Amino acid sequence: MRFGSIDFFRGVAVILVVFFHAYIAFNLNDPGYPVFFLKYVSLGQYGVQMFFILSAFTLCHSFQRSISISEKNRIRNFYIRRFFRIYPLFLVLLVFLLIVRENNGPPTYQFLNFLFVNNFYPPIGNMGIVPFSWTLHVEMLFYLLFPFLFSQLLPSKWLIFLPIAFYSFYIVCFNWAHQHIDFLTHNFGITHENINAFGYRNLLSQISVFMLGFILYRGLLTKEKEPFSFANLFIFALLVTNLLHPIQHPFLVISYFWYFLIYLLFEYDFKKSLLNSIRRIGVCSYNIYLLHFFGIKLVQYFHLDYLSGNQMLDFLIRFVIILLFAWGIGEISRIIIEKPGIALGKKLIRL
Repeated sequence: MRFGSIDFFRGVAVILVVFFHAYIAFNLNDPGYPVFFLKYVSLGQYGVQMFFILSAFTLCHSFQRSISISEKNRIRNFYIRRFFRIYPLFLVLLVFLLIVRENNGPPTYQFLNFLFVNNFYPPIGNMGIVPFSWTLHVEMLFYLLFPFLFSQLLPSKWLIFLPIAFYSFYIVCFNWAHQHIDFLTHNFGITHENINAFGYRNLLSQISVFMLGFILYRGLLTKEKEPFSFANLFIFALLVTNLLHPIQHPFLVISYFWYFLIYLLFEYDFKKSLLNSIRRIGVCSYNIYLLHFFGIKLVQYFHLDYLSGNQMLDFLIRFVIILLFAWGIGEISRIIIEKPGIALGKKLIRL
């Protein structure tokens, strides 16, 4: 079962990410942009956290459905479905980039990319050979743990406190890492320059965001309305507290906002004109996310840095070109790569 609102929010998430990457991809002077734009453009990167919330929410729904129908081998089937949903397009891009690009890191690092564990290979392992694929490494590790998290944490009466609990544990580990940076540099290659990025791009930091998806599922698609009301109040208090006096990383604060946005608009159908287009983009969001790198390269190849003489207008034109190009090749990749991969996974499940 597909939720139209979930596809819409996936569309919003990928548009935000493409918007941010379209900005940082070009080394242009900031003074030409409006102050308001420069203040908020970096928020686009946190579209990733919306993806994580939606991922946890939809996984809970599909896994609970497999339990409801007493599906045999449901954990095995869960892994097969996720692997053949994510891996085929990623594998094609990874092999392509290994062939056409000269500098892809040492062989060990290249091999770890195939296993989605290159983010454990600092200092170059944060982003991945496939651009922006660090999120996939976080997702795949979350998938690996998901059946356990679903059975042990989703029913917990302490669920609403888990986002802040996991975040607190992450901060403890992060502070320890800062205090022992020489040890980490000598043994693992983590330096002062990359420790923030390395700390951010891993499941230890992002699991707090996934837990918000658990809470959202439990409140929207189960009958626990009273605890859910308390959860909303608690998360709202965290959001307001952080807005008045920042005590948590922006990625988690923005995630609280995404949580409420999804909650408030979950039952809206988003079938009107532009909203429906965003929903359709959301259906293809995974492909767009992986392929918008090629849209950026297209703009760079044809030297579309300066078009109208107005820096803000030029940026918007580049952004639209990148998004539409990624959407177009994303739809093609869904037909020739993603759907056959999903079909293969279904065949393996039926064996």
